[in-house]
Parts: sequence; C-alpha cells; structure tokens
Amino acid sequence: MRTPESDRKILSVSELSAERARLRQQGKTVVQCHGCFDIVHPGHIRYLRFARSLGDVLIVTVSSDEVVMKGYERPYIPEDLRLDNLAELGCVDYVALSEDEWAGPVLEAIQPDIYVKGREYESKNDPRFASEKKIVESY
Repeated sequence: MRTPESDRKILSVSELSAERARLRQQGKTVVQCHGCFDIVHPGHIRYLRFARSLGDVLIVTVSSDEVVMKGYERPYIPEDLRLDNLAELGCVDYVALSEDEWAGPVLEAIQPDIYVKGREYESKNDPRFASEKKIVESY
C-alpha cells in the first residue's frame, strides 16, 4: 500500500515532463538518475543521496519489467514495488517508469540539468552511455 507522500512522487513520464517545465520556470536545478533498482541496497542509497546533493530536485526513472535484461526471472522485484521503494526515500523527489530499453528517450522527455550514472559505468564501453551523455549535452 502506498503512502500519500509516495503517491505524490510517482508520475508518468509525460506528467514528469510537465513538472520539469514548471521546475525550470522556478529556476530549479533538476538531477536525474535512471536504472532498474531491482533490490535497493546501500550503494543505491549513497548514489541517490549524492545525486540529490547536486541539485534542487532528484528525479529517478525506472526501467519497466519488460525491458530489464538482467537474466532469468529478473527483475526480482516487480516494477510497481520498485517505484514504491524509491518513492519512499526522502532524497528522491519524483519517480517515473520508463518503458524504453535505454535512458535516451526519457532523458529527451525530461531534460535534466544533471544526469548521474553510478560509478560502475565509468569503465563500461556500452555505446548507449555515450549516447545518453550526448543527449544531455545537446540541451
């Protein structure tokens, strides 16, 4: 069962895009993180706290169950509960579900000022990450 506070934080990508426009008018710095967040662990908490410290508002977008490619019977936690878990965190301002296989489309929709990836991505050479960076730098 969701709390009223977490209900307020969970939006669709289109609702979040509209909220982003309102935040932009207020001069707020918006930070975005994106991922699966299958089992939220201490590393996730540190990562999200760090991301939140970089701006005024932290948006977390979550990959839908259908596009998570982490192996057999993954994700362990269904998307609705992953959204709930993140919405309950005080450092997270908004959460949205992304139906896309990578973060590019949701980055284009929300246009955060700052996009934060976890440290484990520093050494990965997946071309999607370079494309994500290019999208954010384009605006």
